[in-house]
Amino acid sequence: MNKIRSGQLFAICFLIRSFSLLCTDIPFSAVQLGGAVLSATLQGLILLPILLTAGIEPSKPASCLFGAFFLLWGGHCFLQLWGVAAGVTFPVHNKLFGALLLTGVCLYGVQLGIHALARSASLLLPLFGVALAVLLLGAWSKAQPENLYAAAGGSLLSAAWQDLCECGWLPGAAYLCRFTPFRPRRAVYGALLAQLGATVLVSLLGIAVLGRVGAQVEFPFFTLGAFSQPFATQRADAIYVVLFTLIGTITIAVQLYLAGACIARLFPKFPYPFYAGGAGTLLVAWGMHSLGLLHSGLFGVWILLLCGILPVGQQLWGQLRKRRMA
Repeated sequence: MNKIRSGQLFAICFLIRSFSLLCTDIPFSAVQLGGAVLSATLQGLILLPILLTAGIEPSKPASCLFGAFFLLWGGHCFLQLWGVAAGVTFPVHNKLFGALLLTGVCLYGVQLGIHALARSASLLLPLFGVALAVLLLGAWSKAQPENLYAAAGGSLLSAAWQDLCECGWLPGAAYLCRFTPFRPRRAVYGALLAQLGATVLVSLLGIAVLGRVGAQVEFPFFTLGAFSQPFATQRADAIYVVLFTLIGTITIAVQLYLAGACIARLFPKFPYPFYAGGAGTLLVAWGMHSLGLLHSGLFGVWILLLCGILPVGQQLWGQLRKRRMA
């Protein structure tokens, strides 16, 4: 069953975008927050040509470009998850075994199909809301409002570009729209607005609680969670660790599924497209780690190509063909 509901599309898009927020290493600041708002505005514009082609079967050249991006983004997310696992206290002692176990779980989810992944994302959404509520409850008493007015250096445009380069959910949303027959536009724009709200909330809490300390830590979200403990007898860190692991697994599994779907589109007779996507993602992750390409501006260029230039070109080419045939 390859069809998903608009609410499930909303959950997938929201969680994939949230994964970048959870594992970001960019300090919370006024410039970072302004860049996120500007980036969300740009994403809203980028979504216009995407949704014009919603439901249209992509051509084989377009599937090749999408498949390559999903392999790259899957490897990128794998490295992000592994980087946080190494920087934060995760109960993983054998890295190779952990990587193989994570890949196996993702491949198992892929074999269940996009409908099962979408239902899992829908179940994770309330957990994310609970985690935000716990974070707000713990941070409220520790916030220092004067931190909100502290001067922050940096370029707003640079911050917006950094945020846009972490928006790998956009090509995924473009490809997933073909699995959503009803109201995909409302789901995608709803996910964008909901994620902007979550980003603004977490950023304001991070600025108010961490202050200048936020610029000296590796993973600001987890540091904010460690500083914001609402319970006197039980630490809340486990909630964020479990949430991060589950969202990371769903994110990588969706990228593997989409890469496998593109491979199946290009090579219809190939019997193992999803296993090929999993192996390709691991190879890409290893290559990106070896070359130090975890943070690359090429992701932003690729996102603009797939989500802006390609859909517009597809529409123009379709109109041109209609005129020639008329």
